[in-house]
Amino acid sequence: MEHHIPDMGEYLARNDLVYDRAPKGWEEGIPLANGDMGALIWGSGAPLRITLDKYDTWELRYGKSKDPRHTIQGLRKMIANGEFEEARNIFEVDLAGKDGSKLHPTRLPLPRVTLDFGADPTGFEARLYLHDALAKGEIDFDSGA
Repeated sequence: MEHHIPDMGEYLARNDLVYDRAPKGWEEGIPLANGDMGALIWGSGAPLRITLDKYDTWELRYGKSKDPRHTIQGLRKMIANGEFEEARNIFEVDLAGKDGSKLHPTRLPLPRVTLDFGADPTGFEARLYLHDALAKGEIDFDSGA
């Protein structure tokens, strides 16, 4: 029996993310990530935003859980073992203040780059090329002429 190994470029190209309109919210953004760091490209061009993230960046200035499992490794282990309620207790309940507020967020937001081109865009198209881990796009602006 002969096995056909597909060309990965062709195979992945069928699943590229294609944008025929601007991703207006971050949840629709063009994702770029390597499993450790990530970025989202979103916005119409008035403005266009690039939001950065790192998965193990935690806010610890205003308090820290006394539980030694309160680490990204501890959370991953609990999730892998199906210990969801235990993880919730450590990462949410244990860190709640007496008034119900959080002592600190579990994640520290990272920078965002905002590009304003000074005009409203008239067109947007982009594609996330999965095989090449590359995002390319074009924003059109009325020249005003």
